[in-house]
Amino acid sequence: MSTPQFVIIKDKKAPVQGHRKSGTSFWRDLYESMDVGDWFVLSKDEHSRVGKSANTYLRGRYRLYKNSEQEGTYIFNKLK
Repeated sequence: MSTPQFVIIKDKKAPVQGHRKSGTSFWRDLYESMDVGDWFVLSKDEHSRVGKSANTYLRGRYRLYKNSEQEGTYIFNKLK
């Protein structure tokens, strides 16, 4: 059995992955762009999606609670 031969390229960057699973996420990008204390209002329909993604990317560094000024909406607040 012969050993495989690989050419190692050191003088240029590797090509970018061609599909969406390249480690980026809409939610991750959104949360990383927010500063501590930034917040937004979301609807009841968006509550579970935002909660799940925040738990994945911001575990313990956010607060998600009902909006006392508008019924049926929630507040997302980045804490840390």
